Amino acid sequence: MSTLGVTRGGSPRIYIFLLHVMFLALYVVHHQPLPTTRTQGWLVLALATITLVLLTIPRARLVTASCIGFLTLGNGGVLFAAAVLYGMDTASWMACALMLLLAMASYVTSVLHFGLLSCLIIGGYTVLLHRAGLLETDHVLVLPALLCLTLVFLSKISIAQAEIRRIADTEEQSRKESMSDALTGLPNRAQFLERVTRSVKCGQNNPEFHFAVLFVDLDGFKPINDRLGHKAGDAVLRHTAKLFQGCLRKGDLVARYGGDEFTFLKQCERSSRRHSCR
Repeated sequence: MSTLGVTRGGSPRIYIFLLHVMFLALYVVHHQPLPTTRTQGWLVLALATITLVLLTIPRARLVTASCIGFLTLGNGGVLFAAAVLYGMDTASWMACALMLLLAMASYVTSVLHFGLLSCLIIGGYTVLLHRAGLLETDHVLVLPALLCLTLVFLSKISIAQAEIRRIADTEEQSRKESMSDALTGLPNRAQFLERVTRSVKCGQNNPEFHFAVLFVDLDGFKPINDRLGHKAGDAVLRHTAKLFQGCLRKGDLVARYGGDEFTFLKQCERSSRRHSCR
């Protein structure tokens, strides 16, 4: 039930659906035979409705705080309503149901939201114990178990989020390195061609967008390398890159195309103000 697994291509719908089916089965089995009363029938119908809604929610929306909150609090509402109406005659089934609710809530990708949902679940159970006068009985032993489970989920979510950030930062750094020239720090040929391709597509979609490509080749650079060495040539290239960068307007791009060759991607004055395409 790791947030990392959900984010990196897992199937949260399957796991959340299974948790919900287990919760529904636990509720139905505990209250056999069903429906004994009209109220119990409505509660079972509410759980079945939540199940159908769960199957129709798009995957992108499924792991949002609002969706998980609706699912968890909806199930919790049914559970607590049943406990108030029919009493808490068995602690074991209530503990299992609460743990299933916490497992559902753990699919929230925010530590804050999971903490809030878990507090509502544990707080609701505590209120039930108080209303039933069971704070002095063995029922209260469920509370430390719920708190420990909450701490485990909190630590897992935090670790997963840290791992996701590390992977994202590593991938972004690798992308920047692969798209930049190591000597001058300018965009390299690959990044320049990518920007040109995007500009061409933008120009095809918007006739008002105009751009120009300039190619600059340094004359007399080879003798510098031959007479003064490659370190001197590298210094010239770095200094040239700084000069070119100082000539850029917002939206323009200068890249080192290779060797002593530099390329510019410049947008027209009117299009750069109104129809910039990056």
